[in-house]
Amino acid sequence: MSGAAVPEIIRSTTLFRDVCDVTTDIPIGPWPEDEALKKIGKDQQTNCLELFDGFRPALLKSGVSLKEFADLWQPAQEEILDPSRHVFWRYHFVYGIKL
Repeated sequence: MSGAAVPEIIRSTTLFRDVCDVTTDIPIGPWPEDEALKKIGKDQQTNCLELFDGFRPALLKSGVSLKEFADLWQPAQEEILDPSRHVFWRYHFVYGIKL
């Protein structure tokens, strides 16, 4: 199912009214000039680094070698930590008032 279909599915039910669909870009890293976004970016950078490292046990258990994991993780970590890269995650929020 496409993420774009979710708002329409929710609207088609009789469970919610005033369904809204918001898409926003959340920075990863402290690169934004806006102070609020800079803080969010720092937090997201930490979350992203910890999330990927949290996948290590499952990947190793599934047969990925430690070297393969390092080969995947190292460039991703460098990109996330590089202040010249303006990385972001696109978030889709769908919300409504429950009837």
